Amino acid sequence: MSAACYVCGSIELAADADLRSPTCEDCRPARDHVVSMQNGLGGAPLAVCPCGWRYQSGDKAGHLFRDVAVRAHWRAMIAASAEQVAA
Repeated sequence: MSAACYVCGSIELAADADLRSPTCEDCRPARDHVVSMQNGLGGAPLAVCPCGWRYQSGDKAGHLFRDVAVRAHWRAMIAASAEQVAA
């Protein structure tokens, strides 16, 4: 089984990548945004990031939308990090 970046799927991993949750060099900023699952209002699944970002899907069947939202959050944080470096 080969490891791939959990954000973009690249097999070119960062040298210090943790193989339990690997990232490539470009996706390194996502490491600071470990999303955990909690129970939200009415017991609906709630994704929570330490930075304050949250996403609540309506029910357990909304997991695909949640996964897309989490990946979009990571990509936004990667883009924001790249903008800070460029400035």
